Amino acid sequence: MTILQKGGVASNIQKMYLFKLFAGVVFFAPVLMLFKEANGVSHSEIFYLQIAFAMSMVLLEVPTGYFADVYGRKASMVAGAMLQVLGIGAFSVAYGFWSFMLVEVVMGFGIALYSGANSALVYESLKEQNQELEYPKVWGNMQFYNVMMVGLSSVIGGVIADSFGMRYTIYASVPFYFLMVLVALSFNEPKRTKVELKKGYGKAFLKQVKEILMEQKALKWIIVYSALVLAFNQSVYPMYQNYFELIELDLVYFGLVFASFQVVSAFSSKFAHKAEASMGKRNILILLPFVVGVSYILMGSYLWVWGFLFVFMQQFVRGFRMVVINDYINKLVESEHRATILSVESLFSKLMLSLMLLVWGVSLEFISLAETLQWVGVFALVVGVLFGFLLLRGG
Repeated sequence: MTILQKGGVASNIQKMYLFKLFAGVVFFAPVLMLFKEANGVSHSEIFYLQIAFAMSMVLLEVPTGYFADVYGRKASMVAGAMLQVLGIGAFSVAYGFWSFMLVEVVMGFGIALYSGANSALVYESLKEQNQELEYPKVWGNMQFYNVMMVGLSSVIGGVIADSFGMRYTIYASVPFYFLMVLVALSFNEPKRTKVELKKGYGKAFLKQVKEILMEQKALKWIIVYSALVLAFNQSVYPMYQNYFELIELDLVYFGLVFASFQVVSAFSSKFAHKAEASMGKRNILILLPFVVGVSYILMGSYLWVWGFLFVFMQQFVRGFRMVVINDYINKLVESEHRATILSVESLFSKLMLSLMLLVWGVSLEFISLAETLQWVGVFALVVGVLFGFLLLRGG
């Protein structure tokens, strides 16, 4: 009997590991921006595409979380994986700004469908076995293997792009998206308090979410905090390849450097639960914005070929955030609303990310990349001071 044929919620954990592995096969990652530029997308339009991707997730984050709470985590995972298949199929033949826009929107919708459901499914599968305390470790390991697969596939993708062309990196990724659908179909729905769908419930439910956020001050602040950390930490992603050119890193090393980022993020996720236990959740939360701010300032100030090492600090934050924030929220929310609240967190995060992408785009119209990195770094430090003060006060 294979893993996909096994029944019971206990098998969900092994299946989610497979899902995360297949989702991490992105051979096109290290040449993504170069591929778009080579196929009719200008430098400034790349930012608009990234904003469209983030906003497509913003539009569906709460509705898809609600969908998962009403129809189940499995249904949401299957629907999301199927949209990813459609998206990668369109991506494989895309040319020009509007075709890439379609790809970004479809894939954004797909990710929105399973972004909250996957975490909720893992947590509730563990909870049904009285193992919910293992969630930070298990989820951290899942993120570890996912990001390590991104790194491995990036190295292979660089070879594929160099040998056959950049579009073949997308062709090679397609089968793994189909495997995501097969794994999603094999999930078993964990026990939970089911939300009933009835007339007028959606409005009442949104009102209830508002009340939850207003009553639970810690939950409200952690959602805002998570959004700010994501926005500062991830908005620089479209500029990585331009930064590599600025520090005169040879193109042949782009794939290896990008893979090294995934390794740092993966180990950060894997050991986040140990660092959290040692340092305390509040101290970790205070630390993350400072690490991001310092990394930007260093990147903008020291333009040398080894400058990509400063990006490791951002990957450290990326790995920690994925584990610590989800664990924090899961412990504050009841099971019947868990997927929705996780989607609310993701919505605020993607919305803030979209705003930061716009800030980057506008800033680069007037000042250099190095100067933009420096002032964004200072801004991140200021925000870190403010939130550190709030957290120390118990806000």
